[in-house]
Amino acid sequence: SAHDYNLSASLYFRPQVKKTDLKQLIMKQKELEEKLHSLQYALQHKLTSLNL
Repeated sequence: SAHDYNLSASLYFRPQVKKTDLKQLIMKQKELEEKLHSLQYALQHKLTSLNL
């Protein structure tokens, strides 16, 4: 029946979507970590230049 097809189609497509989402999340995480490190470095440099 059409319902069975929809169910199997959703089961087939779901893992692929999750894998892609996970890959994007990991890339985003790395991007944010790089920005954070950059900000931490800039802050440290600023504090050092102010002799705090």
